[in-house]
Amino acid sequence: SFLVPNVAGDCRATIGRDCKLNVLANSGALKGSSQGKVASQLASVKTMIKQYTVAAATKFSTGSGNFGVDGLGNSVAQSSSNPGDSTAQTSAQSSTRQSDGNVGDSTAQTSA
Repeated sequence: SFLVPNVAGDCRATIGRDCKLNVLANSGALKGSSQGKVASQLASVKTMIKQYTVAAATKFSTGSGNFGVDGLGNSVAQSSSNPGDSTAQTSAQSSTRQSDGNVGDSTAQTSA
């Protein structure tokens, strides 16, 4: 199978360099086209892939957190004041995940 070569040198004749072997963990069977069929299809892209550097694949660790820039959530902060009134009211509402996995809302209001 082209997707999972037996040895790194399986690709050399077709693309001019060794392949890096895939790293699989608990993925089940990976099926691809036969080596011969894929080799004929890749022959035309040999010049396009020459410029790329090949690096070995590494096994990723399992993460349970957010992979973004900041924490995920649904929070809204609002503030309002009456120009003729010396008090300002601020209201914040956010969604939090409870220990049972359900999402609950919490609301906090403050007056100054």
